[in-house]
Amino acid sequence: TLTLGKLVAGLLSGSLALMVPWGLSAAVFINMVTPLMQEESSPAMLGRVMSMSSLAFAVSTPLGFLHSGLISNFWDSRASVILSGTVFAIIGLFCVLFLRPVRRLP
Repeated sequence: TLTLGKLVAGLLSGSLALMVPWGLSAAVFINMVTPLMQEESSPAMLGRVMSMSSLAFAVSTPLGFLHSGLISNFWDSRASVILSGTVFAIIGLFCVLFLRPVRRLP
């Protein structure tokens, strides 16, 4: 039987070509989010904000491994990449639309 994951992964069989822009966008994100947090935080809270940011990145790695492993067991690795990318694109869109400091950027 053809599952939804295999169908979506088959539609994007050239996902290797997407890895370079994906990696570049991750680098841009990291280099843009740090100054944004530093500018929007009060000086008294800056250390706490940066430590929570580091904690969030450290915790997200094992959770991402678990998520990818579970999806890969049910479908395949391409479905895992596509599903993760879709979820994070939706989260990013939500953040741009509804978070005040991001909308205020020039």
